[in-house]
Amino acid sequence: MSVQRPAIHFVDDDPALLRGMSLSMRRRRPDWIIQSDDDPLKALESFAAAPADVVVSDLRMPGLNGIEMLLKMKARRPDAATGFVMLTGTGSYETALKAINDAKIVRFLEKPCETDDLISAIEDTLANSSTALQTAAANAEEAADAVNAAVLILGPDARLIYANAAGRDLLSEADPLTLNEDSICRPRDASNRDAFAALIADCATHQDGRPHWLTLDRSTATGYISMVAKCEAPDGQSPRVTIIASDPERRTILSTDAVRHLFNLSRAEAAIAISIAKGDRLEDAAAASGVTISSARTYLKRVFLKTGAGRQADLVKLVHNSPAALIKR
Repeated sequence: MSVQRPAIHFVDDDPALLRGMSLSMRRRRPDWIIQSDDDPLKALESFAAAPADVVVSDLRMPGLNGIEMLLKMKARRPDAATGFVMLTGTGSYETALKAINDAKIVRFLEKPCETDDLISAIEDTLANSSTALQTAAANAEEAADAVNAAVLILGPDARLIYANAAGRDLLSEADPLTLNEDSICRPRDASNRDAFAALIADCATHQDGRPHWLTLDRSTATGYISMVAKCEAPDGQSPRVTIIASDPERRTILSTDAVRHLFNLSRAEAAIAISIAKGDRLEDAAAASGVTISSARTYLKRVFLKTGAGRQADLVKLVHNSPAALIKR
C-alpha cells in the first residue's frame, strides 16, 4: 500500500527567506511535498482548497499576521487535521501564550532557527497530527458500526476497503454480494454482475457526487437488497465508491431506550410504541408487553399525546424516521 507524502506549507512575507527554507527542505526531506506562499491571503486560499499536513508560518506579516491567518485557516477548514508551527524574530511570552492558546500552535520557534530544529519541529507536529487522525478514524469507525445500514467502501476495481458491522454481516451472508479471495466484491448471481460493475465504473469515472441506485435480487432466498452509491477521490488517491445498502426484509431493531428518551415515554409506553411501529396489532402489542388490552390502549393514548401523532400510521412514520431506527441497540 502506498504511503501518502506529507504536505508542508511555508508562509513568510520575505521571498528570499521563503525560497531558502523551501530549497533546504526539498533537499533534506525529498519525501515531503513543499509548497510556499509569501502572501498570507494567498496562503489562506491555498489552504482552503487543499489543507497541508503542517503549516509553518512567520508571525509578523503585512495584512494578516501569522496567528490571524492560522485562526482563519481553522475556520475555513475545521475538518483538517493540520498542525501549526510559528516562527518569529521577536519572541515574547505574551505572543507565545496567545499563539498556543488561541491558534493551538504545537511548536513556537524563534528566528533565525537551525534547519535541524525546524525539521524536528515539523516531524513532531506530523506525529501529533497522525495520532489525532488515528483517534478520529477510530471514533468514526465506532460510529459507523453503530448504524443499522450496511456501509461498504470499494476501490474502482470493486476491491473492499472498508465495511462497517452491518456491511460485514451482509457480506458474510454471501447473498446477494460476495467477496472473493482477492477481496473483490461482486454479486453472487452472475446475472447481476454487469449491472453492479457498471455502477462501480460509472461512479469511479464521473466522480460528480451524484447518487447511483441499484437493486440486487437474492439468489438463494426471496427478497432483494437496495443500495445507493457515491464516489469521492481524496487528494492524490484513487477514487473510492461508498455504498449504503438496506434489506427491506430485515426488520429494524428499534432501541427501547432511544424511543424512551427521544419522545419522553415511560418504558411501558415505549414498548407499545415500538410494537405498533413494527406493524403489530394492539392486541399483539399488549400480549408482547404482558399488559391487558385496556392498559395498552391507555399507553397508546399517552404515546399519541406525547409524540403529537394523530394515528398509528403517523406514529410508525415518526418512529422509523427518528434516530431510534438508525442506531443498533
